[in-house]
This record gives sequence, structure tokens and C-alpha cells, in this order.
Amino acid sequence: MTTNIGFGYITPYFTLSEPELFIFFCSVVFKSTILKCDKDSSKKIKHARLKIGHSIVMINQKNKKYKSNQSQMHIEVKNIDLCYKLALDNGAINIMTPNIRDHGSKMAGIIDPCNNIWWLSEAIK
Repeated sequence: MTTNIGFGYITPYFTLSEPELFIFFCSVVFKSTILKCDKDSSKKIKHARLKIGHSIVMINQKNKKYKSNQSQMHIEVKNIDLCYKLALDNGAINIMTPNIRDHGSKMAGIIDPCNNIWWLSEAIK
């Protein structure tokens, strides 16, 4: 379900030291698109929104008031092997190689270049 402005009922919000790197990583690995990107006078990202699949992710630059945070996300992908390879090729660190789990999904785990953990999952047909 979504709200009347297009957000899901829960929207992840990342506060990052390098939001541009995160945006690039998500565009290559998860095929995200930028919906909004507001910058301050020094060209730092004040607020950005990405669309990944049907979900929106919000981002801001860390500052004195908001410290950077590490998040964990679970994401459904169509081709886990390709997604995993793209992630590693673009600076991610492996924490779990793709494998079939007891619950019936193929999963992998990575840490992105901004120190966030992503659990990649592909439904097994």
C-alpha cells in the first residue's frame, strides 16, 4: 500500500557522509532513479529521494545535527547473481555469497561503500 503522495507507509531515510556515492551505487546496482535532489549553497545534498522498484528512499548529508547512520535493508531483486556482482564491482564488501536459504529464497549480503548492509533476495521459481 502507498499513501496519497506515493510513499509507502514506511520509508527508509539514510543520513550519509557521502550521499553522492550512495546515489551512484544505488543507480548502478539497484537501477534507482532520482526523484528529487535539493542542494545547499555549498552544493551538499540537503535532501534527496530515490525510487528503487516501487519504493522510495530518502537521503540527506550528515551534519552537526544529524550524524551518519548505518542501516540494514532487505531488497528483492530479479537477478541476484548480477546484482551481487554489480555491488562488488562498485565497492561493496561481501558478507554472504549468494546461496539458497532454507526458507526458499536465494540470498546474499553486502555492505555498500557507505557502510550500509543490504540483504539481497531473489525468489526461487
